[in-house]
Amino acid sequence: MNKQETQNHLDFLLELLQKIDTDSSTDFIYSFLTKNQDKLDQNFIILLESLETNALLSLNFDQSYDFAATLGNFSNLIQEFPLGNIATNLEIAIIGYQIVLNIFTPDTFAEEWATTQHNLGRAYLYRVRGDKADNLEKAITSFTKALKIRTFETFPKEWAMIQNNLGNVYANRIKGNKADNLEKAITFYTEALKIHTFDTFPKEWAMTQNNLGNAYRVTMRGNKADNLEKAITFYTEALKIYTFDAFPQNLAGIQNNLGNAYSNRIRGDKANNLEKAIIAFNEALKVYTLKDFPKDWAMTQNNLGNVYRTRIRGDKVENLEKAIAFYTQALKVRTFEDFPEDWADTQNNLAITYAERIQGDKAENSEKSCNYYQNALQGYETAGDWLNAAEIALTLGKIYVDRGEWYKGLDYLEKSLTIHRQFEDLPSRSDTIYQIARTHHLIGNYEKASVHYRDALRFYNHLKNLRGVAFCRASLGRILLQTSFVREAKKELEAAKIIFIDLKDSQEITNINEVLNCITQIEEKQAA
Repeated sequence: MNKQETQNHLDFLLELLQKIDTDSSTDFIYSFLTKNQDKLDQNFIILLESLETNALLSLNFDQSYDFAATLGNFSNLIQEFPLGNIATNLEIAIIGYQIVLNIFTPDTFAEEWATTQHNLGRAYLYRVRGDKADNLEKAITSFTKALKIRTFETFPKEWAMIQNNLGNVYANRIKGNKADNLEKAITFYTEALKIHTFDTFPKEWAMTQNNLGNAYRVTMRGNKADNLEKAITFYTEALKIYTFDAFPQNLAGIQNNLGNAYSNRIRGDKANNLEKAIIAFNEALKVYTLKDFPKDWAMTQNNLGNVYRTRIRGDKVENLEKAIAFYTQALKVRTFEDFPEDWADTQNNLAITYAERIQGDKAENSEKSCNYYQNALQGYETAGDWLNAAEIALTLGKIYVDRGEWYKGLDYLEKSLTIHRQFEDLPSRSDTIYQIARTHHLIGNYEKASVHYRDALRFYNHLKNLRGVAFCRASLGRILLQTSFVREAKKELEAAKIIFIDLKDSQEITNINEVLNCITQIEEKQAA
């Protein structure tokens, strides 16, 4: 950044802070920011970072307080600013809060310090740049610090808001056990409702209802069908407060969430549920326009793509083409540079759609599918979303193995396993090990295949995954037969068959019976 650029950005910052001192209302400041979006860039971030070491040193006590309060207000406003580069806006907010925390300390301005810690936690919760898992842990740290001052007894409303935001963090947390994290999220939301009641804080009550709906929609414990019904009920409750006239943006968010719930609903007619989802998403788009809410608009376009990809009514070919069109629309906003994780989600969805596509050349669609998966992997890695990256690597590995490109597939599977070993997602880890074993089996590396099958079997036994146990024992039986350990092979295959009988899997029972018949023939020849 040259001298003139530095001066331009400094003039903009000074004018902005003066305006906030005069009128910090959202409409007034957002109007000014909209006209100066070009200055909310990396150079502005560099300028803000320099304030910490220069400007603050020359301020007296009163000046530093006023400066911190104004900069804190700006950070709050830029964090919620829907236009420009959202990722950059959040970085600006984070740096602003970090500067403020040099002035607002727990010893000098305890309440202001707690407020800033809370706001910093929210910025880390929604941060686009950096490692996602680390950002969420930083959010937990900031919220926990805020709770030292914002206690239930002294600041009940603020305490409840932190409980709600901690719920949001744990609902998205990557580190730790996913099921446990979701249960903690539900606990935090439920705690918030001690203060966020319908009569006292209706807006906050509706927000927490929405968040509970989100948590129950994806929770891994309890009955899935029941959980989705609870989610729909929570969303419907929130609509008592979130009306189109009073809270249009909140209403759009609920409609989007209802769309997701109906898309996955188990009870009721599946075709009807998907049509309800389409209606809900279209309701959201009445508010979420490309101009006013580009990020939310793109999210809803992506969600409509998901519904049309699985839609039952209408022509299958047309539905898949519509899904591709919706995903392509979403990518107008969901770029690799600005939203690598969202971009990766849509790339992943395009990969799935092209794999299912009926129109066009089958081989060409398959190749496009792989390319989109590779894009998704790159996006998730860039965003630090390692669990999704691991799942995409696993998917690519299976695709290439099934195509006969065994060694290429094995590379992706090993990549997936390397990531999974860093987390507690044992089900995915065991599936990846099983796929590695299967690949070595196909290649003819029987010793490596046996080691991996037994490793996967150990995990499946621990997880009480009977299907996984059965497949591992059946596969071990086939390897033992191929290496001339006939008696041992028969033992493994018969054990697998008993499980498949319990699971009522007629196809796998038939497959094992064919192998057992071969063993019978071998035994008869040996006896003769």
